[in-house]
Amino acid sequence: MDRSEYYSASGQHLKWIAALVFVFFVAVAEYLIWDYQRYEKYQAEQTVTEYVTRTKSQLESELNGLIFLTHGIEAYVLARNGEVVPSEIKSILNQVYTFSAYFRNIGIAPGNELRWVFPLEGNELAIGIRYEELPGQWADIKTVIDSRAAKLIGPVELVQGNMGLIYRSPLYIDDLYWGMVSAVIDAESLFSSIEQEANLAGQRLSVGLRKIEENSEYGEAFFGAPSAFAPGSTLALVNIPGGQWELAVAAEFEVANVWPARIVAWVLILLGVSGLSYVTRYLYQNKLVAVLASEVEEKTNESLKAFRKLDNVLQAASETAIIATDNQGIINVFNKGAERMLGYSAADLIGNESPGLFHEASEIDERAEELSRALSRNVSGFSVFTVIPDLKGSEKRVWTYITKSGARIPVELTVTKEFDSNGNASGYLALAADVSERLHNQNITRELKERLEAATAVAQVGVWELDLSSKKMLWNEQMFELTGVSSSDFTGSYENIERLLTSDYLEPFNLYLYKLIEKTNQHLPIENPPVPLKTTFQIIKENSGELRWMKGHAIIKCDEIGVPVSMLGTMIDISGLVFAREAAEKAEKLKSEFLSTVSHELRTPLSVISGALSLISLDQTDFSDDTKSVLNLATRNSQRLTLLINDLLDMEKTTSGSLSLNMKNFVVSELIEKAIADNSNYAKKYNVGITLKCSIDERTLISVDELRFMQIMSNLLSNAAKYAPHGTSIQVAVEVRDSIVVIKVIDQGAGIPETFKNRIFQPFAQADSSDSKQKGGTGLGLSITRAIVQQMNGEIGFDSESDEGTIFWFSFPIVVAPKQVAEPEELLAGDKNEDKKLERKPKILHVEDNADFATIVSTSLKNKYRIDCASTVHEARAKLEKTQYELMVLDIALPDGSGLEVLNEVKLLNSNIKIIVVSDYDFSNVDFPRVDAVLGKAQFTQKKLIDLIQSLMC
Repeated sequence: MDRSEYYSASGQHLKWIAALVFVFFVAVAEYLIWDYQRYEKYQAEQTVTEYVTRTKSQLESELNGLIFLTHGIEAYVLARNGEVVPSEIKSILNQVYTFSAYFRNIGIAPGNELRWVFPLEGNELAIGIRYEELPGQWADIKTVIDSRAAKLIGPVELVQGNMGLIYRSPLYIDDLYWGMVSAVIDAESLFSSIEQEANLAGQRLSVGLRKIEENSEYGEAFFGAPSAFAPGSTLALVNIPGGQWELAVAAEFEVANVWPARIVAWVLILLGVSGLSYVTRYLYQNKLVAVLASEVEEKTNESLKAFRKLDNVLQAASETAIIATDNQGIINVFNKGAERMLGYSAADLIGNESPGLFHEASEIDERAEELSRALSRNVSGFSVFTVIPDLKGSEKRVWTYITKSGARIPVELTVTKEFDSNGNASGYLALAADVSERLHNQNITRELKERLEAATAVAQVGVWELDLSSKKMLWNEQMFELTGVSSSDFTGSYENIERLLTSDYLEPFNLYLYKLIEKTNQHLPIENPPVPLKTTFQIIKENSGELRWMKGHAIIKCDEIGVPVSMLGTMIDISGLVFAREAAEKAEKLKSEFLSTVSHELRTPLSVISGALSLISLDQTDFSDDTKSVLNLATRNSQRLTLLINDLLDMEKTTSGSLSLNMKNFVVSELIEKAIADNSNYAKKYNVGITLKCSIDERTLISVDELRFMQIMSNLLSNAAKYAPHGTSIQVAVEVRDSIVVIKVIDQGAGIPETFKNRIFQPFAQADSSDSKQKGGTGLGLSITRAIVQQMNGEIGFDSESDEGTIFWFSFPIVVAPKQVAEPEELLAGDKNEDKKLERKPKILHVEDNADFATIVSTSLKNKYRIDCASTVHEARAKLEKTQYELMVLDIALPDGSGLEVLNEVKLLNSNIKIIVVSDYDFSNVDFPRVDAVLGKAQFTQKKLIDLIQSLMC
């Protein structure tokens, strides 16, 4: 197709396009006209809806507002209980009437007789009228009275003329009808305001109102034209007292004449399309000329873009100096980064200067000598920068630049040889980066490394690193000292560690290391972040063969995906600590053995002495007063010595952590009451009473060791009794704070000296040296008490002011949902009358190697029981085989064996025998499956033993 045919076909296409464009814009114009008409109709409907809403709100507001005013009158009548004061009611009617322009009158008819009307003018004849005498209205009035609800009636034709709405509200006082309050509302004025609002709405609106009867049927329109209720009208319900009205509004819409606008739009569209066709044809004809011109310009711009891109790259490298020279060393490129770094401008240097201008002359000379020696030829001047690039293509080296201001900057300079398009050398390109910060950081790192090496040397910490893929190791100098490996014998591999570790530690460590190396070789990441390793192990020092203890720490280093790469660890020699601990453990063992011996060798004689004194004290009738005094003195001191030994042994147990506890759940109030009962006699000796103030639930439980709890209470109560003034009382208060039971022991003594408060819980601590002589005691009680409370998961403390008494308190957590409440031993023990005569004397076997203690027990029991004694395991077996005993009192430590052997056999010989273990040793927490009771010799008294036997024999 030639050019003329091409243009002819293009002309036909443009005509069709112009026609389509005309049709399109006509369609758009028609759509806009239709949308405008639809919008006008929507606006009219919105106007109607808004008018209906306002009118409904206006009617309800006006009617309910007027009615609300009448409520004030009703409230007055009710407040006066029907006793209306004429002057007051007239004033109230006047005030209510003036509040609204729609009131015609307001009346009050007590007993259905109209007595007050406001305004009175024009209503004089209404005064005194009775509603029953109004046959036309009485039916409606009676309905209102019977319904007891206010009602709005009307509109009705008023006697005075015009239309009115009548509001009637019956009043009841004490459920008895009192009378009626009525108000007449000017309906015409009210409805006139609605018509005025309709005229201001901007539309021709028809407004109507009609009643909705009680049977939901619609009444006749009482306002407006019936046509307002035609289909398509906007309706709304108006709520009035005692009923509803229906409001209807109908609008007449006028469709605007749009034909003039339509014709104008068509003409403008036709003119616009014609003009567009002309312009398009003109532009199309000039297109070819423009295309040719753009092709020429594009080729020209491509060359400019390539040059500009290179220039932009050079200038954008603001942190790197880019400098290029020709073969003679004259600068021909000096970018912005070079200007910024050196302070010279490109205009001053390009074509004029060599890079030697900003280089350190001494560095150039030193490099020249170095290259001359290395290459065996003379190298000088600019060639020191180019000789290596000429041979290898490029060179990277650190040089010192001197700025225009004289500052020195270390740079990493990379020099590359450049070639032109024909392959001929055209010059050199240099890239220089400031490495001041990098060198500074390297210096800091070097200093930190030196300090770390010094610290590890001072602390004797060995540092090692193991490469998991090659098993190569690096050691610091301390590792050689700790292990005894000489530098000549160090192979730099894991075998150096293997040679040192003892067999007990080598195998598990090798297994752990094998798993790590397996993950490294298979490139498997560790599932969880590796935890730092901490362990203690033994090595055999290589140069001396000495066995040493080491404490090691190590971490596993992983790559970015979690594959283990190496291990880094430290090692210190803790042999001195280990040996010291072993020595301490030996000393602790010796102390325990000593205390065990003291317990056995002192407690038993003391038990014998106490028992003998108890027996002697049973009958003092023949003793002189001096003898009785000496006997009581001996009894008190034996008891005091027993308490001292018990305190010393308890102190040892608390400090060594060997105090055993039998924790059970107990009712708090029962424990407290028992503790008070046990200590009341002691307090009476000081003429001091004990009172209880318990403000907690009787079922509250705590978990404690019963005997130790009683020991706590005994220590605190005895201290309070000793220091309380004669004739006063000690108060025990129990309360609950945040699920914690707090027990307080409160005395009225002189208080604790300020200087003694910080030492009060220390062993052997006493306020002054005279305390021990005046009050007695060892100063261990409070120290032991605090240890026991803390071991039973409790807290203890005190509050004291000089001359205001002291409060010692301790607390334990409340036990939640206990499954079983343990009962104190005293509740299990039966209260038996020791003087009760038995039909027969039960037989008891007493197994005891201490003859004195055996004599005390036998003497105590011989009046009620038949006693056989055995001092060895062998003798006990023989007696058990021959005689059926009801009960056996057994010691554990016997000359030819342990009493436990007798326990293992006795039930086979006599399945019904009761067994009581009485021993020097603490078996309070030991569970003997064949034993019925345990009594320590430290707690032994004649009464305790007799009560225990009687409880088991009953």
